[in-house]
Amino acid sequence: WSFGALADRFGAKPVAIAGLLLAALASLGGAFAPSFSALIVLRIVEGIGYTLLVVAATVIVVRVVPGQTALALSVWSSFAPIGFALGQWAAAYVSEPPLRPVGIAHAGVLALAAVALHLSVKAAPGTPRARASSSGVLRHAPAQLTALAFGGTCAVLLASVALAPVVLANQ
Repeated sequence: WSFGALADRFGAKPVAIAGLLLAALASLGGAFAPSFSALIVLRIVEGIGYTLLVVAATVIVVRVVPGQTALALSVWSSFAPIGFALGQWAAAYVSEPPLRPVGIAHAGVLALAAVALHLSVKAAPGTPRARASSSGVLRHAPAQLTALAFGGTCAVLLASVALAPVVLANQ
């Protein structure tokens, strides 16, 4: 089982839209979370929504920009580092994050993105494909190396973000 299998089974566009809406609902819920524990659970749900989106949207990008796959994927993949950098920059100017307005605005943007995706991207033609097993994909050497490289990069970034406040507080 994998998120890619969901895109294969139900289509990339519906899975991407479901991911956007799941992330929007979780973000809206996070704006009104009654406790820190509830906020953490909602952030995990939001992460699942984003994972659905990223996996399915990659398939959509490759399909809607034939012949320019490398360029299209490089533009698509830049959203994470650009968003991360902008978020860090904006957070530097906020002493106490305004969770409620940010959560509501974020949910609205995600919902608008879901509507835009629904209206602007045609559903893929129904072409029957052989279904790959998750275990077969996991044994594929290029997939393993890609996952290892991406996972390592994410681990370093997340560790530095998580540890930065502790290091700065001790200075």
